[in-house]
Amino acid sequence: MNKILVSVVLPVHNEAACLPELNNRLCKALETITKEYEVIYVNDASTDESLGLMLSFHEKNDHVKIIDLSRNFGQQQAISAGLDSAGGDFVVIMDSDLQDCPEDIPIFFKKILEGYDVVYAVRQQRKESFLKRFCFRLFYRILNLLSHVHQPVDSGIFSMMRRCAVDELCKMTERNKYVAGLRAFVGFRQIGVLSSRGARINSSPKNRMPSLLRLAFDAIFSFSYIPLRFGTYFGLIGAFFCFCWVSFIVLLRVLAYFNIIADRVVVRGLPTILIIQVIFGSLILISLGIIGEYIGRIYDEVKQRPYYIVKKRIGSFSKV
Repeated sequence: MNKILVSVVLPVHNEAACLPELNNRLCKALETITKEYEVIYVNDASTDESLGLMLSFHEKNDHVKIIDLSRNFGQQQAISAGLDSAGGDFVVIMDSDLQDCPEDIPIFFKKILEGYDVVYAVRQQRKESFLKRFCFRLFYRILNLLSHVHQPVDSGIFSMMRRCAVDELCKMTERNKYVAGLRAFVGFRQIGVLSSRGARINSSPKNRMPSLLRLAFDAIFSFSYIPLRFGTYFGLIGAFFCFCWVSFIVLLRVLAYFNIIADRVVVRGLPTILIIQVIFGSLILISLGIIGEYIGRIYDEVKQRPYYIVKKRIGSFSKV
C-alpha cells in the first residue's frame, strides 16, 4: 500500500442531500494535490441514505473509507474516531454539509508547504441567520476572553494539520472535547486563512441551539477556570455592598437618634430584606450551577467509558 499523503476526516449525520456533490468536489480538489489521499467518512448513526451513498462512493473509489459508529455519539466524537484512524502526513477536518468549501483544501496545503503546521479557516460571510451569526461571534470572543489558551476568533473545525499536531490531538483522551480549542492548545506554527462559509444544500442544520450551547459549555469549561471564580468575585462584591448598606443604615439610625435627621428618613421594611435575599439566592444558584458543570465533567472522566464505539470499518486503514 502506498503511503498516504493527505487524509480528510468528515463526521456525517443525515447528510444524504449533500454527500454526492461533496464527494465529487472533494475528490477533485484532493487530486490537484496528490493521488495518494484518503477520504474518511465517519457515519454517526445516520438514519437517512447517507451510509448507502458512502458505500457507493467506496465501491467506485477505494480512496474513500468509512467508519460506522455503533450509535449517535456526536460530532466531536466522530471527528476523534476519524483522527484516530487517519494515516496521512497531513490531515484535514471538515464538515460534511458543504458549508466548508473543498476547494479551500489546496490553499491550506500551500500554506502547509510554506512551513506552517496547522492551517485553519477563518469564517467570513456566514449564510446563517443574523441571530445565529451574532451568537457565534459573541461565543468566540467570550471564549477568547475567558480561555487561558488563545483561541482563533471565528474559526471552526475546518483545518489542515501536519502529522505532529494530529498525533498530539490523538493523545488527548478527555471525554468532553472541543476539537477546535484543542487544536489551538497543541501549539506549533499556526495560521488562519479566510474562507467563505457556504449555505447548506437542501438540508436543515443538524446542530440545534441546545447542542450548540452544550458545545459552547464544553469549550468554556475545558479552557477556563474563571467561571469557578465568579462565585468568589460575586461573594466579595456582595459582601462589600452589604457592608456599605449596613453602615449606611447604622449611620441613619445614629443621626435619627440624635435628632439630626427625621426618623422617617430611615429605611424600613421587608422589601429591602427580600431584595437582598433574592439577589444573593440567585448568585448562590448560579455558583452551584457552575460548580455542577465542572463536577459533571469530572464524573465523565472518572467513568472512563469509551469516547466512541466503532461498529465496523470499511476500506483499508493504514492506522487503526
